[in-house]
Amino acid sequence: MGQKTHPVGFRLGVVRGWSSQWYSEKDFAKWLHEDIRLKKFVKEKLSHAGVASVEVERAANKVKINIYTARPGIVIGKRGAGVETLKKEVQALTSNEVSSTSRKFARPRPTRSWWRKTSRPSSNVGWPSAAP
Repeated sequence: MGQKTHPVGFRLGVVRGWSSQWYSEKDFAKWLHEDIRLKKFVKEKLSHAGVASVEVERAANKVKINIYTARPGIVIGKRGAGVETLKKEVQALTSNEVSSTSRKFARPRPTRSWWRKTSRPSSNVGWPSAAP
C-alpha cells in the first residue's frame, strides 16, 4: 500500500490558502491556540447559520475574523446587532483588539459538482433526438 498525502496539506499554497494568516516567532504557540479557540467558538456559536469556514488574520495587536457562511442574514441580525454581540464575545476570548472590519460575510463559492448539475438542460426540448 502506498503512502497517502493529506488532501489539504498537499494543496496549501498552490490551490488553497491558509485559514490563518500571520507569522510570529515569539508568540506562535499562544496565537495558534487562540486561533483554534476562536474558530471553535465561532463555529459552535453560529452552527445554525451554515458556517463553511472561519479565517483569522493578525496584524500587530489586531485580529480580523472573516466568516464564510451560507446564511449571512442570521449572523448579522437585525440592524447589525448580531455582529456587535459576536464581536464582544470574541473580544472576551482574545487579548488583542478585534478590528471592526470583521463584518465580512460571504457565501461560499459553488463547487464544480454544482456547476455540472445546473449546466445540463432540464429536458430534451431543442436537442436532437437519437431516433430519426
